[in-house]
Amino acid sequence: MLGLGAPFMTLWLSIAGALIAAVALLPLLYFMSEGLTPAYVLAARRRGWSIEEVSLLQALSAYVLATGVLGVVFGVAYLLVAATGIAWLIPSVAAAATVTSVAYFLFTRLALPDADLELRRARLLKIQLLSTAFLYGLVLMVLVPSLALGV
Repeated sequence: MLGLGAPFMTLWLSIAGALIAAVALLPLLYFMSEGLTPAYVLAARRRGWSIEEVSLLQALSAYVLATGVLGVVFGVAYLLVAATGIAWLIPSVAAAATVTSVAYFLFTRLALPDADLELRRARLLKIQLLSTAFLYGLVLMVLVPSLALGV
């Protein structure tokens, strides 16, 4: 019988790694010109408000919630790839690519169309979001296996 301890531990480590990655990237996002705008858009979408009505605390809570969900996505993708047993496909790399793709797709298809931003700003925001999602996936790719090894 297969024990469920290892998969649950992988998911917990993925969530912990996601939250650590969120905190690690927060200073970078704070000082970028459109760095926290995705968090404001997400919080506004969740509440049904305009971006101007969202406070910094609400944007940060939406950011932390989104990173927690992406941590679960990372853990599930990691477990699915690891279960296939493909030696050349490193599970953390595949999971990081999945997180980057999911973050970009969900934001650009679900949250951004209702944000009512001008076209140029929306394009800049998509580029910034893609780079942030890539960095986030990269940090997760390194951090979660390190947490699992106790490094």
